[in-house]
Amino acid sequence: ISIGNAAFDCSGLASVTIGNSVTSIGDEAFQNCSSLKSVIIPNSVTEIGGCAFENCSGFTGPLIIPDSVTNIGNNAFSGSSHFTGSLTIGRSMLGIGERAFENTQFTQIVAKPSTPPVLDADALYGMSELQAITVPCGTGGDYGTSSWNAYAIITEAFLFDLTVASANPDFGTAEITQLAICEN
Repeated sequence: ISIGNAAFDCSGLASVTIGNSVTSIGDEAFQNCSSLKSVIIPNSVTEIGGCAFENCSGFTGPLIIPDSVTNIGNNAFSGSSHFTGSLTIGRSMLGIGERAFENTQFTQIVAKPSTPPVLDADALYGMSELQAITVPCGTGGDYGTSSWNAYAIITEAFLFDLTVASANPDFGTAEITQLAICEN
């Protein structure tokens, strides 16, 4: 099941729950949903289309791209300028489109893939608050010689996930990525 291209007229849409049966989020699906405060992308989604969440300026806090997502389209989160904290990129990511995270205000990126995803032109353009990019132990050299090489703030850490289950079954589980220092 896919959320289609330009699926929502976003006037007043404040929250969205994407079901576990959704495998892709189409181009412009939630574009210009300025009242949208947060999104949880389930581990069933494999692709996020171009401009899917562009100009969703109401987003705040961190963003977790689940391990299932392999590609993020051009401008997917561009202009969603109130994101803060950390952007976590899941293990299966292969490519991130042009200006996908343009002008977001993340302070940290946690990139979980052991092979650096391809960053298209200016994928991280305008991320003025970015202070650190954390990658898995032993991959810093690969990230440093890839399309990530423009970022001198790459550090290595042991990345492990904790799954936290809610006591209320209606709320399900949440994944939290923890960092630990690499051992030499």
